[in-house]
Amino acid sequence: MNDESAQSKPTVAMLELKIQLPAATIYSNRPLPAKAILLNRGYAPVLVNTRLSVGYKTSLSRELYADILNLDTGMPANYSPLDINRDFSGKSDYKMLSPGDSVMTTFNLLEYYPLKKAGHYELILHYQSDEELAETPANIFKGVVSSSPIRFKILVVQFPEGK
Repeated sequence: MNDESAQSKPTVAMLELKIQLPAATIYSNRPLPAKAILLNRGYAPVLVNTRLSVGYKTSLSRELYADILNLDTGMPANYSPLDINRDFSGKSDYKMLSPGDSVMTTFNLLEYYPLKKAGHYELILHYQSDEELAETPANIFKGVVSSSPIRFKILVVQFPEGK
């Protein structure tokens, strides 16, 4: 077998994570529905966690977490994280994702990442299903898959005094 033909079809599953935000104006006091899509762009099926629960990089039980940069300051966005206590994924959450297939979830980004300051932001979403403390199947996809950055602007509504 020649080396060129062995390289033509990668054996490693190639997952892609996409994030979509609405095109409408975004206000800090309203929900911000974010759609996360995990797609198998590879040539082989891959075992993934389809629960797609949102948390933080330091959360014990989550599959999705975000990095949000405040573009006006160049610093990570300032928010108060929620105290999330949820069980680890069950066996039924793990499914084989065939080539070309995807799983998706929609969540309120501002519920998990309450951005109170008006400004321009950049969001990168990450998928990881091989959490250290979770009992994951041996053949689960290992590593972190990150979305392309997406930029958005948040407006803060000021209410007149007395209302």
